[in-house]
Amino acid sequence: MQDYYQVLGVSEQATPAVIQIAFEGKLKALHQCPMNETERMAEDRLLRQAFVTLTHPARKTWYDMQLERDRAALTAMPPRWRAVAIVAMVTVGFTSFAWHAVDRSQERDRRYAEALRVEAEQAKVRAEAAVQLAQLAEAKEAREAEYALRREREMRYWIERDRNYSNAQSRYNEVASRNEWYSQRHYVLTEARTERYIEDRRQRSELINRYAAQAEVNRQVQWMENREAEEAYIRSDKHYRAQQEAAQIKAREAAELRRTNGLR
Repeated sequence: MQDYYQVLGVSEQATPAVIQIAFEGKLKALHQCPMNETERMAEDRLLRQAFVTLTHPARKTWYDMQLERDRAALTAMPPRWRAVAIVAMVTVGFTSFAWHAVDRSQERDRRYAEALRVEAEQAKVRAEAAVQLAQLAEAKEAREAEYALRREREMRYWIERDRNYSNAQSRYNEVASRNEWYSQRHYVLTEARTERYIEDRRQRSELINRYAAQAEVNRQVQWMENREAEEAYIRSDKHYRAQQEAAQIKAREAAELRRTNGLR
C-alpha cells in the first residue's frame, strides 16, 4: 500500500491544516519540476489522492487501519517469506504501476477529450455570452436612447410647463393689476359720486331750507298784510260805526231839538 504520509512528507499525527500546507507546497513544487506530462499527471493524481484520503476523517481512519495491518503483516513474516512478500509486493506494485500508467494514459485521453468538449462548450458559452453581451449592449443602448428621449420629453414638458406657468402668472398679474386699477377707479368714482350725492343733498337741503324760509317769510308777510288789512278794516269799521253813531247822535239831538222847538 502506498504510504500517503511519505508522499506528502508529513507525520501521522499531522493536522488537516498541516496536510493542506504540505499538499499545496508539493503541488507547487511538482508544477515547477522538469518532468514529462505523464509523470506530472501521475504525481499530481497521487498527491490529490493522498490529500483527499488524509483530510477526510473516515477515509483517514480506514487508511490508518489498512496501513497498520500491512505493517504488522510485514513484521510478522519470516525473513525468507518477508523477502518473497516484498518481491511480490514490488511485482504487484510494478504491475499496478503499469496498469496505473495505462489507466493514466486513458485518463489523459479522456481528460483531453473532456478538455476539448469543455473548450467547445466554453467556446459555445463564450459565443452565447458574446451574443448576450451584444444583446445586452443593444438593449442598454435602446434603454439609454429611450431614457434620453424620456428625459428630453420630460425637459420639454417641464420647460413648457414653466412657460405656461410664467404666461399664466403674467396673465394673472395683468388681470390682477387691471382689477386693482378698476377697483381703485371704482373706489374713486364711488367716492366722487358719494361726495357729489352728499353735496347734492346738502344743496337740496339748503334749497329746501331756503324755500321753507322764503315760504315762512312769505307766510309771515302775508299774515302781516292780512293782519294789517284786517286792522284797517277794523279801523274803517270802527270809523264808520263811530260816524254812524255820531250821525245818530246828531240826529237824535236834532230831533230832540226840533221837538223842543215844536213844543214851544
